[in-house]
Amino acid sequence: MNFHISLEQEEEINQWIDEENKIAIENQLNSDSFDEETKSKLRDSVEAGLEVPLHSLEHGYYSVSFTPTPLGNRIYVHHHVNGSSAKVQDYDDLREEYDAQKEIEILEKSENSISLNEVNSSEEDGIEVDLSEYFVTENVNS
Repeated sequence: MNFHISLEQEEEINQWIDEENKIAIENQLNSDSFDEETKSKLRDSVEAGLEVPLHSLEHGYYSVSFTPTPLGNRIYVHHHVNGSSAKVQDYDDLREEYDAQKEIEILEKSENSISLNEVNSSEEDGIEVDLSEYFVTENVNS
């Protein structure tokens, strides 16, 4: 099974992770759970441009989950340090996309078809169309 995200979704995920990382780092620097030496190393890494909170190397600090549905994949991002999650794409988004695509298909079909009303109105414009070959004109019960 393969899963993918669009460039826009990747950008959205990265932005959300950056915001969550800032919250996590601030909480860690203000926490009594870490000694001053650990907090100093965290400050140094932030000043060096590495804004990643302290986290378990075994579990990482974020994950992206994909849940297959008949309409596509539900996509969520989870920040393990903060315990928060955010929707990237959910069933409602998939449903809107599906409905929009169906509407486009219906419009395209209607643009490529001719209705009986259009044929009747064209007769008024002087164009005659013989539709007798498309309709049963004799009684089939006899």
